[in-house]
Amino acid sequence: MTASKTIALILFNFLSFNNLFCQKDQFFLDITQAFKEKPKITFRIDSRTSFISNNYATVESYKVGLDFQKKIFVGVSFSRLKTSIYINRDIALNTEKTTINAKLYLNYISIFADYVFFNKNKWEFELPIQLGGGYNYLKYKTNNDKYIFNKKFTIIYETNINGSYKLIKGLGIGAGTGYRIMFLANKDIGKHFTSPIYIFKIKFFPFDFFNPKILKD
Repeated sequence: MTASKTIALILFNFLSFNNLFCQKDQFFLDITQAFKEKPKITFRIDSRTSFISNNYATVESYKVGLDFQKKIFVGVSFSRLKTSIYINRDIALNTEKTTINAKLYLNYISIFADYVFFNKNKWEFELPIQLGGGYNYLKYKTNNDKYIFNKKFTIIYETNINGSYKLIKGLGIGAGTGYRIMFLANKDIGKHFTSPIYIFKIKFFPFDFFNPKILKD
């Protein structure tokens, strides 16, 4: 990781957390009150747009966790590179040297925490962070076999700040920006995964239409 990338991450985190801790009393009050209540199980799917070297790339995450009063979300996620990126490689295939077009893979599991620091009227803003580990590698398939090479374990840290606006009943839109850093980069692949990330999302509010009542004896 270069010095410029490290500085960029530090600045982003400083600006994000400085904004929160300027209101630290409210921050700790939100957390304290949220954890006093019984959490609900939640499931989310989200995606972040970024760059892998000069390639436009989207990473998709499947998250399961606990929702504490719509203020704190904690849990685990599985993320994968959704965009198809191919890299030319010279390898020995069936004792002959040949050039192949191998597909790039990135899969990792993370723990995450999302803090909703503003929720008023139709606006909502949150600060998610996640840290995880997994593998990136190249895969090449033939009609009969598949070959995996340049496989290496890596650690990924991501954070962003994003907001959403409720357009109409049950539907909202949102956007955000952040940063992804890959530690233990796979130099054999020759791609740079550390990058700014951009978020554009459509948000659904199903309980606007379905809000079950709890019946009591």
